[in-house]
Amino acid sequence: MSAKNLKNLDIVTDSDPQCTLKVKEENLKYAVYKQAGETEVVDNNLNPQWIRHFSVNYSFLKEKELWFQVWNYNSINDKDLIGECKIKLSEIMMSSN
Repeated sequence: MSAKNLKNLDIVTDSDPQCTLKVKEENLKYAVYKQAGETEVVDNNLNPQWIRHFSVNYSFLKEKELWFQVWNYNSINDKDLIGECKIKLSEIMMSSN
């Protein structure tokens, strides 16, 4: 993590996390990630339980890649990336758990 990214991280309090979801349909030749939703900000919490959830339509014929990002929210235009994960929707749907 660069010094620039460290400047806005919470030092006195815990993070104020927010999760965003972007979706990309991989069957399309020029597919790009599109914003699909975001949760509310949970103030001062390292283990947030968000109230808002994401809904994504599932089709066996269209593979979708989900890109989750968790941000430390400082203001509407000032967020620091905490972590991210990319996973195919089919992997979630076919999971035994």
